[in-house]
Amino acid sequence: MARFLAADLHPPLGDPGGPCQVIHRIRDQVPSPVLQKHLIEEVEHGDDLSNPEAAKIYHLDREPGVAFIKQIVVGPHAQYRMDLRSVTIDDVRAALAAFNKQLEQYETRSPKLHTQLTTKLAYGDEIRFESPSGLTVVFAMKGVAAMIITTFWAGAPDPRMPSNGCPI
Repeated sequence: MARFLAADLHPPLGDPGGPCQVIHRIRDQVPSPVLQKHLIEEVEHGDDLSNPEAAKIYHLDREPGVAFIKQIVVGPHAQYRMDLRSVTIDDVRAALAAFNKQLEQYETRSPKLHTQLTTKLAYGDEIRFESPSGLTVVFAMKGVAAMIITTFWAGAPDPRMPSNGCPI
């Protein structure tokens, strides 16, 4: 039986989300006051955190997958984006289930498209899929695991800091 290391973040990843949640994570996860201050200022100014900066806050997360995707792997930068954009693991899992359903439909309705997608999956090429919920998931397969690159809500800008700041 496969063993998964699920995220034990509290609150859960992406719920409720937004810049204030990222700031709370920084306060909880980053022990250095100097680094905390730097990262919080970046978030407050609406600057994007780099991959190495996100890795100071978040750690690799492995979650159970759906259908042919046996595992969902979410790296630190993707977790940062999910927290910022209010995207939960359940949202990602639902989007990947919708991708699987569409892939199955392509098998009979559009064999050429089905072949193109299965080839991309087999070679680990980047796939960008917009689910019916409006969530776009960018991922690449590595074996039976979907490596989440990023997620975003179609047409929605990244949330900005509240004008009155974040509650402590």
